[in-house]
Amino acid sequence: MIDLRGLEPPEPIVRVFDTIAQGPGPHVFLLPRSPAPLYTMLRREGWRYSECLGTEGFEVTVWRET
Repeated sequence: MIDLRGLEPPEPIVRVFDTIAQGPGPHVFLLPRSPAPLYTMLRREGWRYSECLGTEGFEVTVWRET
């Protein structure tokens, strides 16, 4: 899990895309709130995602089906 809490925008989105460029995943990220703009960008690029609100923040899993 990659902890992206505490980063100023747009750094969390930049780090997500840097990470997913490495392979189809799954990649798990921890964010302080639901990243609605990120979801639009992921869908546009053909990525799938799921979100779960945990005690520490939003856990977002991103993957691409091969």
